[in-house]
Amino acid sequence: MTPSAFFPSSYFTYQQPGVMSADRLEGVMRLTPALGQQKLYVLVFTTEKDLQQTTTLLDPAKAYAKGVGNSIPDIPDPVARHTTDGVVKLKVKTNSSSSVLVGPLFGSSGTGPVTVGNTAAPVAAPAPVAPKKSEPMLNDTESYFNKAIKDAVAKGDVDKALKLLDEAERLGSTSARSTFISSVKGKG
Repeated sequence: MTPSAFFPSSYFTYQQPGVMSADRLEGVMRLTPALGQQKLYVLVFTTEKDLQQTTTLLDPAKAYAKGVGNSIPDIPDPVARHTTDGVVKLKVKTNSSSSVLVGPLFGSSGTGPVTVGNTAAPVAAPAPVAPKKSEPMLNDTESYFNKAIKDAVAKGDVDKALKLLDEAERLGSTSARSTFISSVKGKG
């Protein structure tokens, strides 16, 4: 599988807390699957450059004062360091006004991934997947694919690991997906 779109960290902007929501980074991704495409995968990861940055949050006392109409206190806002872990909330809905085509159109070879925003720093990579085969896979074949997926992730070649995952699932693997996920988590 080849990534079709990258959304750099700058695409997700800081949103101040509200009555029903906390501080957060938020962005809307509108993706259009290619004709006949059944699935999209979203892979979320960060870069070393992003981990060196910080985000200035709105102080809770300022948010409260603003909400009740009081004068806003003159206190410094907290600064959050970027880390390798956090919470991702994903809302998915169908919409005919999507803006980023994911996958080749009408059998074209495609020109490569689309980068959304000003920088090419990858953050999320949705990609298509082939349908699964229902026949069970031999244990030796299963072990081969699991080892190859682990090795590819260890070398930082996520694209190769995704291709191996796709092929393993097409051949009937039941453990390739969990191997890929645990390998990616273990790397971070």
